[in-house]
Amino acid sequence: MTSEYLWPTGNQQEDLQHRRRMMSSSTASGFRTGMLGVPVPNVVKTVSAARLLQLGKRARKLGYSAVGRPTWTEAHRAEIESVVLVAICPEGAAGQPHSCWRCYAGTSAKETGVVAFGIDIEMSEFAKLDTVTDPWILAEILLYPANHLPVDAR
Repeated sequence: MTSEYLWPTGNQQEDLQHRRRMMSSSTASGFRTGMLGVPVPNVVKTVSAARLLQLGKRARKLGYSAVGRPTWTEAHRAEIESVVLVAICPEGAAGQPHSCWRCYAGTSAKETGVVAFGIDIEMSEFAKLDTVTDPWILAEILLYPANHLPVDAR
């Protein structure tokens, strides 16, 4: 993949500076290659349903395009047992390229199972969120509420 696809500003110097900024602000876990072939934090974050709604409101206020699913989240707030966030690519609002992470929010709810949607979270705020450190926690969040297929008849 060539550099012009890595950072959509089109300004090679600005793109290089942004990449250096991202790499220098990396977490202890570092970065991985995300969607579009760009580096994203190599962590899984977790928040409550209430915090997810706050992050969505903040995204809307900042003019980001992915604001979560506030209507769905509010309607299912009481049954949401867990929320995990995974950064998939850098995003931003008009005049503020690369100011946030576009994330998948995976929610685990009693009635609906696992539901995923996009939400933009400021890079500085994403770094402050709790990190899932135990892989078993992540497995339980995603697998227990999943639809389990019936056993095949013999």
